[in-house]
Amino acid sequence: GQRAGLACDMWNKFEEDVESMKRLGIKMYRFSVEWSRVEPKQGEFDAAAIARYVEWCKMLVEAGIEPMITLHHFTEPCWFCDLGGWEVRANTEHFRAFSARVVSKLAPFCSKWCTINELNGYVVCGYMAGVHPPGKKSVLTMLRVAFNMLLAHRLAFEAITAAFASLPVSPTVVLVLNHILFVPSSNFNPLVLLISCHLNTFFNFLINDAVQFGRFPNFPAPYDLAACLCGM
Repeated sequence: GQRAGLACDMWNKFEEDVESMKRLGIKMYRFSVEWSRVEPKQGEFDAAAIARYVEWCKMLVEAGIEPMITLHHFTEPCWFCDLGGWEVRANTEHFRAFSARVVSKLAPFCSKWCTINELNGYVVCGYMAGVHPPGKKSVLTMLRVAFNMLLAHRLAFEAITAAFASLPVSPTVVLVLNHILFVPSSNFNPLVLLISCHLNTFFNFLINDAVQFGRFPNFPAPYDLAACLCGM
C-alpha cells in the first residue's frame, strides 16, 4: 500500500535533532534500527546504513546522551513478508541474523536494547483486529505470530548477550509492551463484559503470561490449549 514518505527526515537531519536534544537537556534517546535499510535483500547487509547508525550513536554519546536501540518497531523488509513473515517460525532465524549483525556494530556505543516494540499491540492490531498491517483477523494466527515473535525476542536476547561477552559492560535488554485497559460500557450486558474481558486478555495478559509463566492465558478461553493443538 501506502508510503510513509520523508516525515521529519530524521535519517538526514539527525545532526539537527541531536542539537535540539542538547538544548532540551535530554539524557537518553531511544531510536529504532530500520531492518529494511540494514538488510534490503535477504542476506545482503548494507554497510553504509549500519555506518549511519554508528554515527548516530557516536553523536549521542559525544553529546552526553545515552542511546537506547530498538531492533523491531512495527516494520520488516518486503522479502521477509514474502517468506511468510512472522507466521513462519523458521523466519525467526532471519531476525536473529539481523539482530546479531546490528548489535555487533553498535554494542560498543550502546548497552540498552529493546528487542521488539509493543509486541502485544503489534499482534493484536495486525493479526486479530486487522487495523494494522497485514490486516488479518484471526485469533489463531495472532497466537502463532505472538509465539514466533516471543521466540524471536529470545533469539535477539541471545545475540545481544553474546555480543557483549567481550565488552566491559553488561547489556540491559527489554521487551517493550503497551498496556491499555478496556473498560466495559455496561456492567449489565453479558456480551459487552465478555468482549472487554477478551480484549483485556489479548492486549494485557497474552504476552505477559507467556513471558512470566511460559504459556498463554486460558481464561476467558483456553488460548494456550488452542495454541498447543495448533502445534505452537
